[in-house]
Amino acid sequence: MTVVVERKYALVRVESGDYLLLGNDGRTLWRIYRYIEDGSLWQHQEGDRYGEPSKQIKGSFWANARYQRTVADRFRDYDDPEFLDWDRWTTWETLMQTRQEAIDSALTAGG
Repeated sequence: MTVVVERKYALVRVESGDYLLLGNDGRTLWRIYRYIEDGSLWQHQEGDRYGEPSKQIKGSFWANARYQRTVADRFRDYDDPEFLDWDRWTTWETLMQTRQEAIDSALTAGG
């Protein structure tokens, strides 16, 4: 007997480290992507004096971005060569350690 587990989401691969995901509301389109922090970002911790960075951020991280267009526009845009241009996407959350964290963040963000 084979047990089939139904997936709650489906990723569409754009390229390595870059995926599209339809949100749970069926209207919001998300982009799940990997990016590199080169050390120009600094994290401040509670108790630090203002202006004194405490930790330099470097490495590979995951993030998500939300598509800015309306539902009707979204489906027309798939044929548009500029569909994946970053000026059409709004970053939602960054600095996540795994792709699964980025997926979970998008799916729980709401519409």
